Order: sequence, then structure tokens, then C-alpha cells
Amino acid sequence: MPRRPSRRIPPESAPPLGEADLFLSLHILVYRDGDAWLAHCLEFDAVAQGDCPDEARTGLMDAVALLVEDAREHGAVAGLYRPAPVELWRRFGEARSLRVYLSIAAPGAGGEWAGRLPRTCIEERLVPA
Repeated sequence: MPRRPSRRIPPESAPPLGEADLFLSLHILVYRDGDAWLAHCLEFDAVAQGDCPDEARTGLMDAVALLVEDAREHGAVAGLYRPAPVELWRRFGEARSLRVYLSIAAPGAGGEWAGRLPRTCIEERLVPA
């Protein structure tokens, strides 16, 4: 059977990724490391530290928002994805589900960082201390 021609658009001729086209699905692992709490975004391998889980999570979301803003500014959204090591994904699978929530890109909707992110589905899991 003859192969059908590819319908893929070459990257250089693809239209720019618009705000409405961007949707993030993030997995966040929150765990204790010594005296500090860490929040780890597994898709971007980004980590933030805090004195409590909420502080670590807030710092992480600020960092993720900055990463996304920078990637958009430089047209490098595809380069955001740098997965964390497999061991952390395994820990995420074993951790207790904390919450799943949707952040809509609207100022003041869920924190300082929420208005700076596109639509984002976040699944957060906590490793008990």
C-alpha cells in the first residue's frame, strides 16, 4: 500500500503558538528534605524550597511562571519540557494525592502567579514527612 504524504507543517513555516493554544499539564511533587520542604515540577525539573509545603509550592509556581514567560518571549515554548529523573516520577506515583486543580490565566485567580500562566492543569502529590 502506498504511503500517504505527511501533513506535518515544517517548524519554520508553522504559525506562532498563540496564548489560546497553550495548555500546560504539570505534576508537582512536594516532599521534605532535611529541615526544608521542596516542591518539584516534574515536567520542567524545576525545584523551589520553603519552610512549609505552601511556601515551597508558591515559590515553585513563581519559578514556573517565569520559565513560561521567558520561553514565550524567546519563542522557545517547546524547549520548556525537561523531565525530572525517573526516580522522582516513581515517587510521584507512590505519593498521596493532595489535589488536582485548574489554573485559568486570569489575574488574581489562585495566586500571584496564576495570571502569568496559561491554562494549566496541576496535579499535586505530597510525600508525608
